[in-house]
Parts: sequence; structure tokens; C-alpha cells
Amino acid sequence: MGEKGLAEAYILGIPFGLFGAHHFYLGRRNFGIVYACTLGLFGLGWLFDLVRMRWLVKHANRQEPNRKMVSDAYIICALTGLFGGHQFYLGHRKLGIFYACTVGVFTVGWIADLIRMKYLDRRHPI
Repeated sequence: MGEKGLAEAYILGIPFGLFGAHHFYLGRRNFGIVYACTLGLFGLGWLFDLVRMRWLVKHANRQEPNRKMVSDAYIICALTGLFGGHQFYLGHRKLGIFYACTVGVFTVGWIADLIRMKYLDRRHPI
């Protein structure tokens, strides 16, 4: 597959980022699909990606592609945390279902997770 370049990611991300082109290029298929369906997480995720593009490329070029990014977890938590989106992203399916049924454990759990995001999954550090 080769090394991914920052310039190429920006070339795809600026005009077609709302449709997830930069995520598809970087091998982040799931994020690409989400961006295509939500127009770059309603434009907010796309703007955030333009700032963090260097880290996205660095992450894509690492040897461990399944490692989670804390910035991804924060974005998912901010937008879908009340429904457990960040828990599903981190691989906690049962906890995600619990959050979805209790509206983020009555929003208190969601706020607490925003504060302690780095420490939510010690088995797979983000």
C-alpha cells in the first residue's frame, strides 16, 4: 500500500473531505462511510480533520492500524456520546447499548467520559 503523504491527504481532504475522501485514502474506511453519510459529521469533523491531518497521516503510516486515536474518540463522544457512540468505537458493545438506553447514563456518564477519555480503554491505549 505504501507510505501515505500529507500533501495527498490535503489534496483529497479540502475539496472532497465532506464526503470522506481523505479517510478512504488513509485506509479509514469506516470513518469515510460515516463522513459520506453525514457530510463530514455535519462539517464539524471535516474542519477538525483539516487541523489534525498531520496526525491522521502519521497514524495511517504506523504499523498498528487497529490502534484507536483519542481525537477520534473525542469527536465521536461529543457528537454521539449520549447514545454510546464512543463506547461502540472503543469496543465496549454492552456499555454502548447501556448508554443508548439511558441517554448517556442520564448525561452524567457522557460528561464524565469526555473528561476521562484517555483512560477508558487500557487494553487498547488510544
